[in-house]
Amino acid sequence: MQTFQSTIQRHFIFGIICAQVIHCIGANDDLNAKPGPQQLDQPRTRQPPDDADANIKELEDVVNLNKNDYILHGGHSSPGAMNNGWKKNNHRRTQSAAEIAAAKANNVELLEKIQSTLRPLGVTIDSSLFLTQLYEPSKIYKFMDLDAALEVAAIDGIADNILYLGDVSNSLGHEYGLVNLAAFLAQCMKETIQYDACDENNWDLFNGVYPLSNACGQLEQSYQNYKCPPEEQHMECPVDPNMEITATTHANWYGAPPGLFCAPKSKLPITGIWDHEYWCDCPWNGESCDVYEGQKSGRFDNEVAVANRAGRTDVEGCCWWGRGVIQTTGVCNYGKLNYYLGKAAADEGRDSRYPDIDFCKTPEIICASEEHAELKWIAGLFYWMKDVQSYNQDGWHYLTELYKFVNGGMTDMGFIDAVSGIVNRGCHNPPCATGEVDGLLDRRGNFQKVLTTFGLPSVPVGSTRPPSTLPPVPGTSPASGAVILADSSPWLIYFIDTLQSKREELEYKALSYQQDGVLKLSDHYTFDALVASLTTAYQTGYGGNIFYLGKESDLTPVDHSMQKVGLTNIAAFLSQSITEHIQDDPCSDNNLVAIEGIYMVTSGCEKLEEIYPAVDFCSGPESVCSQLDTYRTLMWDIAFFEWIENVQSYDRDGWNYIEKLNQFVEDGLKDFSFISTVSKIVAKGSADYVGEVPNSNQRWGKFRISVPFVSSSFRLVAVYMPVFAGLYL
Repeated sequence: MQTFQSTIQRHFIFGIICAQVIHCIGANDDLNAKPGPQQLDQPRTRQPPDDADANIKELEDVVNLNKNDYILHGGHSSPGAMNNGWKKNNHRRTQSAAEIAAAKANNVELLEKIQSTLRPLGVTIDSSLFLTQLYEPSKIYKFMDLDAALEVAAIDGIADNILYLGDVSNSLGHEYGLVNLAAFLAQCMKETIQYDACDENNWDLFNGVYPLSNACGQLEQSYQNYKCPPEEQHMECPVDPNMEITATTHANWYGAPPGLFCAPKSKLPITGIWDHEYWCDCPWNGESCDVYEGQKSGRFDNEVAVANRAGRTDVEGCCWWGRGVIQTTGVCNYGKLNYYLGKAAADEGRDSRYPDIDFCKTPEIICASEEHAELKWIAGLFYWMKDVQSYNQDGWHYLTELYKFVNGGMTDMGFIDAVSGIVNRGCHNPPCATGEVDGLLDRRGNFQKVLTTFGLPSVPVGSTRPPSTLPPVPGTSPASGAVILADSSPWLIYFIDTLQSKREELEYKALSYQQDGVLKLSDHYTFDALVASLTTAYQTGYGGNIFYLGKESDLTPVDHSMQKVGLTNIAAFLSQSITEHIQDDPCSDNNLVAIEGIYMVTSGCEKLEEIYPAVDFCSGPESVCSQLDTYRTLMWDIAFFEWIENVQSYDRDGWNYIEKLNQFVEDGLKDFSFISTVSKIVAKGSADYVGEVPNSNQRWGKFRISVPFVSSSFRLVAVYMPVFAGLYL
């Protein structure tokens, strides 16, 4: 086998040499003589022949590359990680000056504990975690620089962002901070460290070529247009059309493009492509691969202007590509670094960690500085604090989930999978708009490896950790469609955790619908939106009325009877929601009738408009349907509102819903006349209705299959009731 394999390899190498010799014999020394690719969709504008040689010479002068740093392959920013590229609707809680000061003071003690854990592991971290694809220690990312960056992020902070290092109130509280750091490093190892990259690579192969204008933005992005919101525009960097910068690092695979670069149109009127297939090593023809050190193939082809995906055919003002361990991108983010840490702060008389560094004029210093090698880590930590650590969408709050992961024994990899979704795709529950997570298993494996290296978990699984104070959950305005208030009670958290434990079953057996014989998850009745709306309905309610989860009691010891009451109310609510709405595509013809018949009644529309001022509920269902993409929890909020207003508060005709609900649970969940009466109230508005209730059997059946998917905390005697049996087993 070895002999045969060696023979094949020799023939393969010989073939390459022959092809190269043939190419070199016929090669034209004039780079512009080679025809450009013919398969481009965009029109290619020819540069006048007299200017072509000068344009190429200018291009080669601009790309005066640092010849010491290069990478094997890849090293591109994830869509979610290109900070402003895929804008996330994160709901962040603005801290007061007092809260920030307290966090910094606590972090002094916590940082000492974290450093005492990590510093003895510095060599191990460099040699076993910060590895390239060739399993060699990174030349760019070192623990020593990370250690310096942690002090800046945790003690100085950036803007109102302070790196979370844990709970100072107990002896193991710093381990929450270690897990936060482990999650960060797991993403860095996938995004950049394995490629030994600091600068974003030219990686977007468009129509079979690598446009040089990819420096302006890849995947149809425009980095120089990633501006700050109006209230922060004074922080962003101005775009200087005369700026000239070349990336410090670049890919190093066979034929890889050199580093990204920017230059004014006065020097480079147009840009073409990097011809990665061109044989440049032709000693027979006096030609060599000399664009960058280690180059094996490729050349600049500037014969004609070639556009990137966004249509750019120049690189003027295109100096804002991704840099650092999680690729800081855009004029807003560089501006904030300068405003809070750099020269802008010093010029305005504010404290500045780097008073002599102007991140707006020299953004490449993040990758090029040897004096401040920690900058490549600081840039990544800034993104982490701003977009991951503060993430709060659709009932998923990063710090709350971090606590759950740690307190649960650090075994549920759903936590790091969600974090990977945030970093790589901009949402915690991919696939979202940008697709599936790239390298999900790699990121998970990285996380487990970092935890093991850090000696976590230190408490054996099943053992009790010291009590900790749960971080507050950021609040948002009701109109955002995702209200998660601070200091959620343990009682509510119990119900949310119960739902989370049955998420998959709920999604596929309750939150789905049939379309053309195919089962599909509902787009608007999503699980995360359900959790967010339940939180709103219980903590703030509507018009002074809240969703009933039983009489809140101390969970130690657990009051199972009250839990059953709350879970049964959820099950009754879901069974009616499935029948009324979820089983049909939201805002289909069936649902339009249902919405108009149920929600657009009496004073209901006015009350709903108090919650969502931008939605005109009273004008009809079309107004509601048009807002579904804007307000992700809208349909659930409507459903909870209707339930609280017309079902849960029902008290007439000798029938009180809350009393009957408690009696149903107290009697062992056996008298199913309860759900039959609820169906009458929902469908016909009266507990005394005499006649056929639409879909009555379906409502009863959905109740039986809703309950099993709400709780696994206790077992009931329900032999013939599969819904309850599944819900409570």
